[in-house]
Amino acid sequence: MIPVHPIALQNRGQEAFINALLAERIKQDAIWGGPEHDAGHTPDVWMMLIGERIVSFNKLPRPVQTEVDHATARRLLIEIAALACAGYEMDLPI
Repeated sequence: MIPVHPIALQNRGQEAFINALLAERIKQDAIWGGPEHDAGHTPDVWMMLIGERIVSFNKLPRPVQTEVDHATARRLLIEIAALACAGYEMDLPI
């Protein structure tokens, strides 16, 4: 077993990111069924799912000027990170 070490967060932004990431993972598990569902995905599927979110991110206007676009960009970044986390978790023991 790997020992668990506390994360040394550098600032409130990192803490907010980690909290948003964990909340999004919980939301995704509730929607899609959790590890049992995720285990059926290959790395190619994870790359496709992440790629779809990146395409959405790239469609945002440049420069991002409105509060709505800024909030959408932040939401998409969290969704991308949560999908990457789920893909990383797929080979770990539950």
